[in-house]
Amino acid sequence: MKKRIIALSVLTMLVLASCGTKKDSSQQSSTSAATAPQTTAATTAEATTEATTEHVTAAQNEVGFEGMTEVNINELNMGNYNVSVDSSSSMFKIAGCILHVSDHDMIADIIIDSKSYDALFMGTEDEAKNAAESDRIIYITNENGQSVFTVPVEALDKEIQCAALSAKKQEWYGRTLVFRADSLPDTAFKEAR
Repeated sequence: MKKRIIALSVLTMLVLASCGTKKDSSQQSSTSAATAPQTTAATTAEATTEATTEHVTAAQNEVGFEGMTEVNINELNMGNYNVSVDSSSSMFKIAGCILHVSDHDMIADIIIDSKSYDALFMGTEDEAKNAAESDRIIYITNENGQSVFTVPVEALDKEIQCAALSAKKQEWYGRTLVFRADSLPDTAFKEAR
């Protein structure tokens, strides 16, 4: 073991000695390169510290599709339909949704597997912050232990603003939802599509 340590020490000294004392441009650039990661790491640490003090949200996803045309209540037959919902946030994961169409309104039961959100508000994040507590949509728990929020639906294939109140941080986060008409069965429509 001692021989191995001595051999490594001698080898290290030989390598260092062979580097010489010349300071050519390649050595200077390697010195600059060696300090660059430290600067980058410091900058990244500062950015991370700043970001944690601000209202941070997950990256937003595109919702809907090009050429989307609104589908209103007067185009649908009364009934209950499973409907797909696009969400602009990967953190707002919708496990399922049931659209209820009556002769005077459309509402949807948005089903979420987690208890990550205490309430929803149909509007923007800023509107939610300033709204009365009575305007919040509170979830009920279904037989599977999932959170179910019953929300009004203005139209299908329309970007609808929604804000979700984080259970953990008690902060509002803006979301955009699109209830997809193309996920309904043909029998849901008054006229053939």
